[in-house]
Amino acid sequence: MSDLFDTATAAERRAAVILADRLRATDPITRADLNAAMIEGFGGTDADGFWTQRDSFEILEHALAHHLQFGPYPLHSLDDVGAACDLLDRLPTQTVRSEDQIEWQQMA
Repeated sequence: MSDLFDTATAAERRAAVILADRLRATDPITRADLNAAMIEGFGGTDADGFWTQRDSFEILEHALAHHLQFGPYPLHSLDDVGAACDLLDRLPTQTVRSEDQIEWQQMA
């Protein structure tokens, strides 16, 4: 029997690799793309309880950090900032909020 933590880690890695591959392309990453990577990585949907939308954005951030570390964005000069801004424009916004986040929001 496998350790549940090992299984979750492997699923997160699979989803992150899928998203890192998408980051190498020039197409925008949509919420549908993000969800598809999570479903493939985890073997099930958020509705089935395999992952949450919040998890999906954390995995995207992990994939983005990996992409920036090993990708074509050295960020050594001001000219490199344009490429990073283009990448930023291709990412989905994190607009999904939990009921707890909405309830505890202090600013409207």
